[in-house]
Amino acid sequence: MTSRSRHELPRVLAPFPPDNLLQPSRPVPRRTKRSTACIACRARRTKCGGTHPCDKCTESGRNCTFVVERDRRRKYAQRRAEKELNTANQLLDDIIKAFNADNNSRLDRLLFVAGEYRAGRPIHDAVGDEHEQASEAPSDDCPPKIEEDVGVDLDGIPVFTVAPFDSVSSSIPVQSLDRVTKGPNRDEAGRSAGYIGKGSEISWLQDLGTQLNMDTESSRIDISTTSMNYHLDHVQIPEPVPAEPRWLPPKPWAAHLVEIFFESVDPSFPLIDKTLFTIQFDQAYASSGPEPSRKWLAVLNMILAVSSIYYQLSEPDSGREIDDRVFLSRAISLSAPSGIATRISGLQQVQIHLLLAIYYLASGQVNQAWQITGHASRLAISMGLNLRAGRDQIDPSSNETRARIWWSIISLENILSGMTGRMSYVDYQSMPLNLPLPYDEIRFRQPAARDLPGSTTLHRRELRWTIDSNYSQLCKRDQWLATIIPSQSLYFFHLTDLAVITNAASNAVYSLTAANSSIKDSILFYQGKLKSWLSSLQPVFGFTAFNAKHADESPKPPSADSREQIGLALAYYGSQVILNRPCLTHPDIKAGTNIRIPRSYFGDTTAKACVHFALAIISVLPDEPDMKWVLKMTSWWYLLHTIMRALTILLIQLSIGQVPILTTVGSEMGKEREGEGVKAVKDASKKALFWLHSMAKQDPSSRRAFHISQKLFNLVTMQIQGVLDSAVAAIPDSGKEGPEPTAACQGSDDFGFASMKILGDAFNWGPDNTASESSDEQQQAPLALDPVLLSFDKYDSQRGLSPTEI
Repeated sequence: MTSRSRHELPRVLAPFPPDNLLQPSRPVPRRTKRSTACIACRARRTKCGGTHPCDKCTESGRNCTFVVERDRRRKYAQRRAEKELNTANQLLDDIIKAFNADNNSRLDRLLFVAGEYRAGRPIHDAVGDEHEQASEAPSDDCPPKIEEDVGVDLDGIPVFTVAPFDSVSSSIPVQSLDRVTKGPNRDEAGRSAGYIGKGSEISWLQDLGTQLNMDTESSRIDISTTSMNYHLDHVQIPEPVPAEPRWLPPKPWAAHLVEIFFESVDPSFPLIDKTLFTIQFDQAYASSGPEPSRKWLAVLNMILAVSSIYYQLSEPDSGREIDDRVFLSRAISLSAPSGIATRISGLQQVQIHLLLAIYYLASGQVNQAWQITGHASRLAISMGLNLRAGRDQIDPSSNETRARIWWSIISLENILSGMTGRMSYVDYQSMPLNLPLPYDEIRFRQPAARDLPGSTTLHRRELRWTIDSNYSQLCKRDQWLATIIPSQSLYFFHLTDLAVITNAASNAVYSLTAANSSIKDSILFYQGKLKSWLSSLQPVFGFTAFNAKHADESPKPPSADSREQIGLALAYYGSQVILNRPCLTHPDIKAGTNIRIPRSYFGDTTAKACVHFALAIISVLPDEPDMKWVLKMTSWWYLLHTIMRALTILLIQLSIGQVPILTTVGSEMGKEREGEGVKAVKDASKKALFWLHSMAKQDPSSRRAFHISQKLFNLVTMQIQGVLDSAVAAIPDSGKEGPEPTAACQGSDDFGFASMKILGDAFNWGPDNTASESSDEQQQAPLALDPVLLSFDKYDSQRGLSPTEI
């Protein structure tokens, strides 16, 4: 029997050919290739061989010419450029038409669109949240929101938003446009802190928290301004029981507090004529003679209030007995009593406002200090303190006092602008005034100093700001400054010169209208100005540049024995951090991928410079925290801000790590600078945290700063190591909330001594030698000794101190 398998058909491994082999198949579509025909063959529609010259042209004797075809990308780029040019021309035409028609509302909108177009930013990113603006129609009061890249017509204005320039920003760009994410008036905490701008380290902490929240899923950080603000704006200073405003503390204690002010605060803010004030102080405590005016007593009480904070920090035990709020209450009562608050203010009122701002700054009330400083500057401008006065208008000594009051406002404004991130509205370029003289008051009677105050020609020739001078002018100025004996006045001149550069640099880099394309030029320009400032310092003020390679072997720069060196060094390093900060950001991520866009060479160099100067700030601090050193050697009222600024930069650098950078052949992973690697940054961060922990024992602001920074440091180290870094111990919890806030936080020649003229029987209680007081300022009231500090006599007698030793 034949098996079944023999009758099976063989398996078909390929299809049978069609029955009709002659049936034509469908034509295979041919790919359209780019034509390589010459111009003549293309015009005659004949086949061209593609050689040069081709056969057809050779036979006919024609000139054979080929056109180099552009690829698709070049065509699109040319088309895009043409559209951009048309858009710019149309915008320019519309701006001219609106200007000629005097249509201000339309002109404002056109200028807004043109500014955003020039900056390379999408319009909706600049005017607010795009989801909130989507339903709103354009109006004269609201800038338009552009939905598309091309073809959007706004009142006949074709708008084309281009892609941003190659920027130094990151996924959390520091130079993105400032905006208010939540209403500052939403609650008491928001109102107390106010708006925090992008130039503040508080804003940088928020950016760091945002990045950590994106990278870490297990732990979320509250990045609100209230949570990241380590200042005490939310803590109101309780008003004490009103005290008799004309009471004075015992003279030994008052003299001691006044001496503290002139030794620690006056070098940075010389707003008081020390010689004149000393005479007035002795007269106030004289058993006979005219009584001091209310305004002078207000100035005295503000000086005592500021010095009381210093004393509380230097003497934690005995300092508790001094209540700075009593002096504050008296100063406020004396400066604005009933019926006086609405009257015209004078020069002493400017001094009172400045002292009040310094008091709030030292108490952690930064927003209050900012507001009071703004009031003081307006009072000063209304009095013309920012203008130059001639010899026939005011005597040189009083003229210098007024100039120093004005530049004290500028210095304080610069400090508060950096702390709050808000733009300074006091523009030095529009104020032609006398620069502060680099002479102390005792030297005003010498020939060189007597000529300068009243000589406009000498002033303009010798004294110049670094930012306004070219190389030859700086050489002449520095040669002249080298002949001046170092003094506190020369220190103030250098400090103010640096403040002017920092103020201008911050306005250029962090301005609301700063374009990405101009940031690089601004950074390079102000880096050169800062180097010029550094080279102008005398050897007694000059400090050794920080060198991370030899940080362990070389002595700590600057000298530990010079308050001026330390003050200028910390200010200079802080200015460099502010200037270079925009480049220290996380790399952008290419859309749809995990590829990090490399930094430019300039961006990488500038970012490393920012870290370098942050390390330099920490290197100035001794290895062991010492509050006595802080009070003696630094500007103690804002040292916390300086440490937090540097620590924030170090934490950001730890979270970023190494990033790719552009090279001539592509990109490569960036390399760490010697001595500035991860270990050095971590060690410096721990040192800063150690200082915050020590300062927290006496300062509530430092305690808040420590807790915020410690949490961020732990999260960053978890991110880069995978384990919690336990090198920084937390403050032990002993059932207490920590140190109680201090009282402040709770809440004879022509122009020498003989020039202090006495008008009739009235003694001069004014701020300078030309002051004249109204009749209500001359009212007499008996003075009495303040019983608050009388108990100190017993305390000092137990310590074996006599009143003259205090």
